[in-house]
Formats: sequence, structure tokens, C-alpha cells
Amino acid sequence: MTDTSDKNKNNGVLIIGGGQGGQAMLNMLMGENLFPVVGVVDPLSDAPAMQVARLHGIDTYPTLGRALEACDPCLAFNVTGNDTIDEELRARNHSGGAIGGTEARMIWDMVTRMQEMRRNLEFLAERDALTGAFNRRFLTDELRRGIRWYSRYETDYSGALIDIDDFKKINDTYGHQTGDEVIKVIVSGLQSQLRDTDILGRWGGEEFLVLMPHTDIKQAVSAARRWLETISAKPTMIGKGEAYCITFSGGVASLNQAWMKNGEEHAAITFFAKLDERLYRAKKAGKKRIECLDNS
Repeated sequence: MTDTSDKNKNNGVLIIGGGQGGQAMLNMLMGENLFPVVGVVDPLSDAPAMQVARLHGIDTYPTLGRALEACDPCLAFNVTGNDTIDEELRARNHSGGAIGGTEARMIWDMVTRMQEMRRNLEFLAERDALTGAFNRRFLTDELRRGIRWYSRYETDYSGALIDIDDFKKINDTYGHQTGDEVIKVIVSGLQSQLRDTDILGRWGGEEFLVLMPHTDIKQAVSAARRWLETISAKPTMIGKGEAYCITFSGGVASLNQAWMKNGEEHAAITFFAKLDERLYRAKKAGKKRIECLDNS
């Protein structure tokens, strides 16, 4: 327990109640940077909020009296559900104001909704709207992080650029809505086969990028061919119930230390160029295949 009379810490929030509600309120206030938390009160020193407070250097108190001596004036936030706390605050001539009961629940609900809205916005900022897979911006940022890691530790790092075969024909024959369904089938099929460390995103249109940390070229090619074999072997019902075997072509590449000589950005550009070049060769060679080697 820490007890302080440092008046420079006043005018913050004193959380009364160290249980799960107090912990949630503490995490919320710290996460949102709404108001500084000057203390947490609970007779149980090992209550959840008390432990979190000590971890972050926030003062803890066993009694309300000791807390007010150190922190007043402060805004007392009563999350105990005990109305007698308000009476005790009035009896002690607490001057900083108190929030409890219905007011506390209203504020909690409001901030919780704000947090949910922010999480939704963050999700939309890095996800493709149609498939829920990561978007191009996220993939680009993730590759740059991977390149920095590769440059420092020289761990294998590979990627596969995938393009649905004959996608224009699908759209022209069955319509764009069916095309969207085919895209979602591909994403679902890939997600079911990827490892936890693999990162799948929609690169654009009917193209998809899979980033594979800690994976050499041989492993990456083997994985991409397995995805192709599994997805193309299972017919998908499209149009008016017609069975259609979706196939794709892909180019696979791994980072190379030689690309790092001109910096990380050059390495990223070269990596994408290799993927694109090999995907083009796969298409030109007859589609439904994975390419991984240079012509030279």
C-alpha cells in the first residue's frame, strides 16, 4: 500500500472499489486518457484494481478516509454500488464531487460505446470491406515490419501473390455479385489452411497476398501448392446452382539480403516486383500453377 499527501496529484479521479468493476474503470480511464487516476480504494489489498494500480504506480488505500486525506480535492467514482459511500463522502465534507449509482453506469455505458466505435473504425481502417481480410495498406505496413525484422535477424520471410483464374469470365458470365461470392470463397479457403503466423490480405480486385514470416522459399512454395490443390478440388456452387472449380495462379518469393543494400524501401519494391513477375509467368504458362524461380 502507498499513502501520500502529494497535493500535486489532486484534481484527478479516485476510484472507490477494487473489484472487477474498479479494474474495468481503471483500465478504461488509463486507456482513454480521460482523467488522471490519483488512487484506488479497497480494504482488500489484492483486489484486481488494487493490483493493476500498483503495477502502474497509482496510489492505493485501504480506507476512504485515508484516500481523501491524500487526494482531496478529487472526483470520487464509486463503482461499489454501495450508496452509503455517498453518505460517507458528504460526512467527510468531500469537495471534489462524487459519481455513483445511475450516473456511474451512464458514464460507463457511454465510454464503452465510444470504445466499441473506435475498435470498429480501427477494424475498418485495416480490413477489406468485402472479405474481412487485411487490406493493401495493412499488408504494406506489415511487410515493412517484416523487412526490418529480416534485416536485423536474417530470419526467412516469404510471400505469395495469388490471382483468381478467369475472374473476368466469371463476372461476365454470372455477374459481379457471383464474382464477389467467389472472392469470399477464396478468402475462406485460404484462411482455413493458413498458420497463425501467416498474414492474408486482399491486394486488390481478385488478387491476394499471403505474407509468411519464418518461412523459406521451399516451404512457401509447398504451402501455396497445397492451397491451390485443396481449393481447386472442391467445386463451388455459383450462378444458378452450377458447380464450378475455382482455381488460381500464384507467384512466390523470399526476401534476399542482396535487396537490402539500397534500403528497406528498395527491398519492399523488389519483393513485390518478384511476386508480380512470377504471378505473370504462372498465368502465361497456363494458369492453375505456382511459380517461384527467376528465368535466369
